Amino acid sequence: MDDAKPWDILNPNTEYVKQDVFDKRYDLCKGCESFLKATKRCSICSCVMPIKAKIKHAACPSGKW
Repeated sequence: MDDAKPWDILNPNTEYVKQDVFDKRYDLCKGCESFLKATKRCSICSCVMPIKAKIKHAACPSGKW
């Protein structure tokens, strides 16, 4: 699985996961010690996780999803 890039959100060909997959991914993020609640970013990859968790080809840098 390739990692997502910030500009993927602008690409009309980007595929997104279904809501239940997003919910599972984002719940894992929110429970992670690397999740910065104030900015909703990951302290490892610096991505905005409510966006990254929606992108189908994205991967957690800690391997949690």
